[in-house]
Amino acid sequence: MKIVKKILGVFVLLMAAIMCIPNYVKAAEMSDEFKSYLNKDGEFEINAAKGKTEEDLALYLDFQYSNADLDYSVCWDKVSDDLNSFEFGIHCWEDDGKEERHTVNIKYNYDEKVNKTINEYLNSVIKDQNMFKVYDLELVSYWLNTGSENSDVLALYSGELKRLFDYKNIQVFADGRAGGNDKFITSNMGFGSFQNNGIIYKMVPVLGATAEHVIYIDENVGNTKEDVIAAVQRRIDDYFGAGKVTIEFAGEGIYDLYMDEYEYEIEYWQEQYDILKPQFDQAEADVQLYCDTSLPGFDQNICNSKQQIWSDLFPQVNSAEFNLEYAHIYKENFIDAWNEENGEYEFLKDAYNGWYFFAHMQLGDLMYSPFFVVKKDSSKMVEPFIKTVDSTTNVEINTSATLPLDTTIQVNQLTSGTEYERILEILNLTDNVTFDLKLYSNSKDTYITKLEDGTFEVKIPIPENFKAKDLVVYYVKDNGEKEPYTVDTTKEPGYAIFTTNHFSIYTLGYTGNSSTEVPETFDGIGSSILMSVISLIGLSGVMLYLRKRNGIKSN
Repeated sequence: MKIVKKILGVFVLLMAAIMCIPNYVKAAEMSDEFKSYLNKDGEFEINAAKGKTEEDLALYLDFQYSNADLDYSVCWDKVSDDLNSFEFGIHCWEDDGKEERHTVNIKYNYDEKVNKTINEYLNSVIKDQNMFKVYDLELVSYWLNTGSENSDVLALYSGELKRLFDYKNIQVFADGRAGGNDKFITSNMGFGSFQNNGIIYKMVPVLGATAEHVIYIDENVGNTKEDVIAAVQRRIDDYFGAGKVTIEFAGEGIYDLYMDEYEYEIEYWQEQYDILKPQFDQAEADVQLYCDTSLPGFDQNICNSKQQIWSDLFPQVNSAEFNLEYAHIYKENFIDAWNEENGEYEFLKDAYNGWYFFAHMQLGDLMYSPFFVVKKDSSKMVEPFIKTVDSTTNVEINTSATLPLDTTIQVNQLTSGTEYERILEILNLTDNVTFDLKLYSNSKDTYITKLEDGTFEVKIPIPENFKAKDLVVYYVKDNGEKEPYTVDTTKEPGYAIFTTNHFSIYTLGYTGNSSTEVPETFDGIGSSILMSVISLIGLSGVMLYLRKRNGIKSN
């Protein structure tokens, strides 16, 4: 029996040693390049909410690294059931011997309250719809702020999408794997991400936005070209300001406009092919003639020269042939799409008088002139506005200023810190809620801090212990001067509303909660005692004077 136990013991040790061998190989020391993907604790950090399935994690990783500017491939595998670890690799499937894989833990960075809010909306919205419209002057705002070069943010200009999310500060992006800029349609589609303050809270396989190039005017506008142009110009100038966009008549016959361009493309590439193909055929024949080493008088230099000519012509003739083929395909696809009932071009068939226009605008050093059509339908005239609500605090900002429509609120509630302590010392408030308020535009990649013309309306939810009290909002300047703002609590119950033309740190308090109104300090007590002593001395003097005047002698 003892011998059996010894044999079993040796067997167990051998098995343990064998099982450990792969671990030693797999747990080889990480390279510095691999470590650059990890935090100081050796974790793989993800600025995203933890998903529910492996697909959620895969969508995030694919989104991140398909858009990354890397000279090598990355890969991942063996995701744990709880999504807390996986095997990550760099230089995957390459022949340079640099492939490296390690199993690492995942650290998710996100706000659970925001995650809950966003998913509540997603469960009711995105399951039924994954394409959103950008209408009317929303499209003009997109043009003015992006030049349509950054279609990833197209969905952020959709009032339709903002309403579905109750204007919460959720940034919605599609990564542009499909879509583009047609003459009268701007579209974007791809992996969709729902973000807040740079954190991804949800990803979906398909999401996008589309903008039909239509501007609407009132039905009572006159019927001449001049009347239509003036009506469109007036709408744009009234909202965006004069001089931003200039409207010009471009032509009529939208179908012919497309067909003329396809015919031009076909004619151009046919001409290129007709020129290049004989040259290429001759070059190919020359190579066969001058590079045949079996022929007398073979000259390597001549052969090399002929091969170079052939090599230069090869990609040119292939390109011309390819583009000619696809010009024909695009033309046929357009004809099919135009004739399709309720197809993507249906909206162009009832453009007013079949006219189309240019919207000229100067964007930096470039002139941008997209096409659009006009329709008479006042019910579809969109007057854009900024309304944005913080998902965590429910602080809301509204303005009619012509800011980029992708502008969203960023709120940081202060409860500690040097600046917070400085403000409270100046205001001397025992009860307060203090917010650092900002507005950020993704398409402009900038913070909007001040309006030269116009105001922001700010709505702050009133805490329970502030209700039925006289509220006031303060802004404390750098020099310590405090600037009070009148608060309206009647316009919308439950909110303290004030207006400002700039953003900074604002503190909501109420009158009567200042510590100076309660005599708790030595100075206050001392003053009371001093006044009592003075009063007592004065009263004794009066009593002595009256006694002497009436001849009363004291014993």
